Amino acid sequence: MYNIIADEHVVGNFSFYSKGNGNFWTVIPEYQNRGIGSKTIKYLETKYPDVKMWELETPVQNYRNCHFYEKCGFVKVDEKVHSEKITLRIYKKIIENIL
Repeated sequence: MYNIIADEHVVGNFSFYSKGNGNFWTVIPEYQNRGIGSKTIKYLETKYPDVKMWELETPVQNYRNCHFYEKCGFVKVDEKVHSEKITLRIYKKIIENIL
């Protein structure tokens, strides 16, 4: 679990797991649209250079999340129905071709 710090305050947090065990990500609304999420993704990619493929899920209904991840280079690869109200969109980002 990591905290995201801006203006000397915790403005969000994230965690991630290898092998598809899930992740969690959030930036509080007052700090969204300031580039914090993009910087966080760049930080992760720099801190973990051996990771060649990132995968995440987000609700299709959350258009802002979908737009954000696509802007960061993630590509939609699938969707799965989680419940009657929520369909999850699966995104992947390949950093380097895996042979």
